Amino acid sequence: EISGLATEEIAQLSSVRSSGEAQITKIQSERTLARTRLLWLGNPRNGKMSDYTYGVQAIAPVIGNMEDIARFDLVMSVHSSDVAATEINKQHLDKSHQQYTPGLCNELVMWAWSRKPEQIVWEKGVEKVVFKEAIDLGKKYVDYPPIIQSANVRMKIARIAVAMAARTFNSPNCIDLLIEERHVVDAVRFMDMMYSMESFGY
Repeated sequence: EISGLATEEIAQLSSVRSSGEAQITKIQSERTLARTRLLWLGNPRNGKMSDYTYGVQAIAPVIGNMEDIARFDLVMSVHSSDVAATEINKQHLDKSHQQYTPGLCNELVMWAWSRKPEQIVWEKGVEKVVFKEAIDLGKKYVDYPPIIQSANVRMKIARIAVAMAARTFNSPNCIDLLIEERHVVDAVRFMDMMYSMESFGY
């Protein structure tokens, strides 16, 4: 419910979102890891999605400052017309035959979060693919609102590629996480799929 936060309060979280650490400095200084980057959900302020021609127009009133919008790795909107009511109101999964149980999914997340920087391994030449894709995305999308900016979209592509590699447990030894070209390509494809949605209008 981020629309319950004032834009000024969201702005105060800027340093926490950038560093991933919450700090307090009084008589002594303390700091702790803060997962403010995980997932933010909210409705438009003082209205509904149908008040906007495109979903992308609802972002600035909710978040406020452009620099705070730029800190999101991914942004998407959901409109009532995106998924048919017949698709929503049907059974999608027989839970008795789940291949990936909630427990296994939790273990995978814990494993991913416990990886140290030296355990994130990029296959040779993949960094060049990130740079190339960043240039292409920067040309394709406008920088207002600054969801994609040529100056920093390479970092967003890299983070999403790492997340995809972790989600698919791409580890040759159960210790290191290997990022390959396919993860970068899929990250860009995923971003493109969301941002090119007609209802999003980006």
